[in-house]
Amino acid sequence: MGNHCSGKQQNDTETQEIAQCVSTGFSPAQDLGFTEQQVQGKVTLHGVYDVDRTAGGKALQAGTLLVSNPAGGQSTLILSYRPEPKYFQFVEKQVTVVGQFYSPNGQAVNGDHFNVHSMKLQPGEVPYDPLPTELPDPPLVTCYDELLPRVGWWVTADVTVEEIEVSNHSSSWREATVTLPDGTALCVSGGFQAWKDNLVGREVRLITKVNSVDTLAFTNAVTAW
Repeated sequence: MGNHCSGKQQNDTETQEIAQCVSTGFSPAQDLGFTEQQVQGKVTLHGVYDVDRTAGGKALQAGTLLVSNPAGGQSTLILSYRPEPKYFQFVEKQVTVVGQFYSPNGQAVNGDHFNVHSMKLQPGEVPYDPLPTELPDPPLVTCYDELLPRVGWWVTADVTVEEIEVSNHSSSWREATVTLPDGTALCVSGGFQAWKDNLVGREVRLITKVNSVDTLAFTNAVTAW
């Protein structure tokens, strides 16, 4: 049967490579409601802290802060390019962060950068117990109802590989159709070294982001049972 995922996968690797471009200027996150003068000093932000669970292009594994803006949308601020163990206790928690916007020099990921001076849980947020010493695994999803609220977030997914085909984007990529235990079908892509043909029919565990209710992000974090 033909792979219904063909042509649907976002070119994540290409996007990651583009994101590594030289920074050409600093936009002071005006969509967050801060004036030019405010951006020059310390500001306090409220949002959700997160860390990429696996590394992407050029080993980028960013720490980010997702904040709401006055227009009703959300903005993602880059806090670091690598995981920082001192902040593992805040992963996917509502936090208050004090710091400064800044413009990185030289090679930099394109986006609003924020230098953290302090981070703490917002009142009422439940802390980890015990506090994590390693980057916490994302939640396990086993069905559509668990997947739906995780759109835009990292997940662990135990799936069955139904089909693998060569990607239209690159001969070194593979596109796969996988199913959750409840039968929900998802599209996912990755490198040919991770997605081998002998995985078809087998159960595997993925660590990836959920792009939409039927599409997972590019991932090579594939472990077969």
